[in-house]
Amino acid sequence: MKINHTIKGFPNQIGTYIEFPDVADLLLMPMFASASVDYVYKHGTEFQKYLIDKTPLTNKKKDVIVNAHIQFLTPSVKASIQRIGGYGNGEWHIDSSVDPFEERDICHLITTKATALTEFNANPIEVELEANMSIMDYRYFINENEDPLGIIPKKMEPNKFTTFTNHVHRATTPQKNEFRYFFRLLETDSFESSNDQIYHHSTVFTDEGYKKNIEVNEGSIMIHL
Repeated sequence: MKINHTIKGFPNQIGTYIEFPDVADLLLMPMFASASVDYVYKHGTEFQKYLIDKTPLTNKKKDVIVNAHIQFLTPSVKASIQRIGGYGNGEWHIDSSVDPFEERDICHLITTKATALTEFNANPIEVELEANMSIMDYRYFINENEDPLGIIPKKMEPNKFTTFTNHVHRATTPQKNEFRYFFRLLETDSFESSNDQIYHHSTVFTDEGYKKNIEVNEGSIMIHL
């Protein structure tokens, strides 16, 4: 059975401008990977707590998990925190692992100014799809039909929270060597935090797989290229 489906356009929930500290200060902040919001609020810096307070949370889900880290990106490294699927880490996708048609999770994302900003589909697109389409089939359909569908990429704004659900989006390739601070809160009923710990390094995903990116230990900072 087929159903009418709207591929969402650009998210309309954009927060106010937030000024970030200098890169030197961001480098020394603790990093978190899928930690509970309470843990980050307890162990994070005052600025990280400020970001949590400024997040437009809906409080409609039972869990809020946080990813927070600084990355050093180069033109050979896409600004992705994970490999998505068969198209590499720059494919169009939605942040869901279950049903492409259901708004299960609410994502709030903010990054500092960079050339590598997340791109969303700009305008709503009406399509007819199989009602039982899997998430992988959905991603395949979007990527194989990007031009026929008329998908137009539009980058998110830096220094502002962008709130989205099952919106189609993708990572982009940096145009130069640059630092990017990444802060994401995910409101969810689908996942539970299992990483309530402080990390001393960030990671990026390249064609070679996961790579340690920036490592901070006892005041020393190492960048892995």
